[in-house]
Amino acid sequence: MKFRQNRAKIAFTVMETIIASIIFVIAIIGTGAYRYQAAMSAHKTDLYSTGVRTALLLCEGWAGADGNSTFNPVSVFNPQLNISTSTTGTAVPTGYTKLGYYKIIVDGVTYFATLSWKDISSGGVRSLNVMVKWDLCDRGTNTLATANQSYHLTTYVKQ
Repeated sequence: MKFRQNRAKIAFTVMETIIASIIFVIAIIGTGAYRYQAAMSAHKTDLYSTGVRTALLLCEGWAGADGNSTFNPVSVFNPQLNISTSTTGTAVPTGYTKLGYYKIIVDGVTYFATLSWKDISSGGVRSLNVMVKWDLCDRGTNTLATANQSYHLTTYVKQ
């Protein structure tokens, strides 16, 4: 005697295929969005760290010149850094004297620096203030009006 075995046919229904396709598309879109946000965050971090390093370079260079009120970062850093004087800049803090406004271009991004100083005491201590602004979104307009991110750095030198 032979018994016939019923074999169930295994197949996907149309509904299962559609649901699997939707899940697959959502996963692809989610991965793409995650990669985009990661790339944008890395770019913003690069802009921010360059702004901070630029402020530190200007501040340390000025402190190395003993905080002279005749310090000229254009002549000091010009061969290595694309820096020039600017006619506009951010407001100088209250009580500080403006040294100058400067425009610095690094990798196509424009950074705007304002250098100012103030004598703290009659003992010859001088406060050096550096403020750097840039456009965090990198819109390509390269103007001070669109610069929406800033970093302030202050150091003290004995003259």
